[in-house]
Amino acid sequence: MSILIKGMEMPKNCFDCPLFDDVYTDGLGVPLDYYQASGETKKDCPLVPVPPHGRLIDADALTFSRIRIAHEDGVIGGYNAVVMSCAIKDAPTIIPADPEGEET
Repeated sequence: MSILIKGMEMPKNCFDCPLFDDVYTDGLGVPLDYYQASGETKKDCPLVPVPPHGRLIDADALTFSRIRIAHEDGVIGGYNAVVMSCAIKDAPTIIPADPEGEET
């Protein structure tokens, strides 16, 4: 399971990160001022930036419907898997829309 910390911006480097708690080194012997000077982050950093977005849903929970395909020549054959728009509209919200990402 993951968490989203609303209002927190992605830190530019480990030194500026409020979650980086080692006082003198990163636990691997690399001094904190290295991260401040280089602007780098640790390779195993668990933070992931989330871009501005609309309402986020669990798309894996959506169910597909099968519809028949009507070809241009009038032949009916085959099926397409589709997700009905009402299923998307009614899907539970996992993360509400980011005000910066909402379309106006």
